[in-house]
Amino acid sequence: MKKPLECAFCSEQESVRRLFFDCVVAKHMWFDVALLFQISIHDFESLARHWIRHKTMAVFNLVPAAVLWGLWKCCNDIVFNNVLWINIKHVWGHVLRNIKGWMTLLAEPAWEQLALELAKILELIRRPLLLQ
Repeated sequence: MKKPLECAFCSEQESVRRLFFDCVVAKHMWFDVALLFQISIHDFESLARHWIRHKTMAVFNLVPAAVLWGLWKCCNDIVFNNVLWINIKHVWGHVLRNIKGWMTLLAEPAWEQLALELAKILELIRRPLLLQ
């Protein structure tokens, strides 16, 4: 199978940076993360700065990792498994499954904070999609 050279989400030329940060889907995901945590993520460096700054905030560290993995998995599903791209909620579904699966990596005291963040994410997912 020959892999296409276009981003699976936006049809622009594919690159690692495009998939994780520059694609309209990735930008929307990071916009939502910014709403959740009051931060700005626009590239790997800004993400790394927040990870370093939040070493003691395991829940914060888990969510962006789940977003990166969710973008990757969703893109691969579209390209290699012929999954139909519908909307951003598809990516958030991957992210939520990741977070729930990785929850056991957190110490038990962080589970309550994670439950609060998951509730916020579910609220984001349930809102009507907006044209931007």
